[in-house]
Amino acid sequence: AFRLDGHGAFHRFIELGQALRERWLGLVYGDQGLLVSRSLYDRVGGYPDWPLMEDV
Repeated sequence: AFRLDGHGAFHRFIELGQALRERWLGLVYGDQGLLVSRSLYDRVGGYPDWPLMEDV
């Protein structure tokens, strides 16, 4: 969940806006991460191979 350090109403408003943005649009901020277990990662197939910089 997206949380801010501040405790005021403005901070809660920003958190609510982000929660709605994530739920309705499926968008998260670039510095947010998704935490999944290794078993789930393996079960869904992980990331596909991407031959980037293979010759380096």
